[in-house]
Amino acid sequence: MLSLRDLQIQFEIDLFNGDAAKGAYIRKDGISVKERIAIYRNNVFSNYRKALSAVYPVVERLVGEQFFRQTADSYIDAYPSLSGDLNQYGANFSQFMVSYEPVKRLPYLSDVARLEWLVELVFHASDHVPRVLEKLSNIPEEKYGELRFSLHPASQLFQSNFPTATIWQVNQPDWQGDCAVDLQSGGCELLVFRKDFSIIVKPLTKAEYVMLHGLAAGKDINTTFCKAFEIQNDLDLGSFLQQMIHDGVLVDVIV
Repeated sequence: MLSLRDLQIQFEIDLFNGDAAKGAYIRKDGISVKERIAIYRNNVFSNYRKALSAVYPVVERLVGEQFFRQTADSYIDAYPSLSGDLNQYGANFSQFMVSYEPVKRLPYLSDVARLEWLVELVFHASDHVPRVLEKLSNIPEEKYGELRFSLHPASQLFQSNFPTATIWQVNQPDWQGDCAVDLQSGGCELLVFRKDFSIIVKPLTKAEYVMLHGLAAGKDINTTFCKAFEIQNDLDLGSFLQQMIHDGVLVDVIV
């Protein structure tokens, strides 16, 4: 007789093996083993599909409901959930689509999925009490070049070679403008953050992106500003930092 753990492992194997499932430990009792496993498999896959659909509505809209369902099923087979929390499911969806043959003709799709996952992460991220202004008041000005800022947990940086921001924007439920997207219009740099319970997808200049990317990596103001200045020599550092503090993106600082 199988132990409980071995039984659970075998059931998971049979669940994701589909037609190859054997289920010798299951009683038929008028319904075949294949049919019994199929019922449970359909329920499990339905829950996973709904979870993916909730996180990736733009991807679903771009490819259509039926195609998305097929893609989701392929993803579920390749990446079974490792957590009982469905909010954590789907982290590898963009990576999966990079090599998913049926979407090779849509090279921007994986980046759209990557952006949607960042929106999901920001939505569920923990809160953080801003302490920047309080701490800055106690730091001498001559030390400002050595400052290292911390970004809010509910903030993520995004970069793409495609106009992903435009694709995402024109596929929002409340969008009322032109839905046409020029895929040759260039890439984008974005900051995704949460403010007043709303998710903001903010376009950045390349220099602003480099600034925030450096700060997020723990580099000081002097180092990050020098990198950004090489890209945009008229970047107003003071105004940019003030805006990021006001938006609650920069929440802590140390020397």
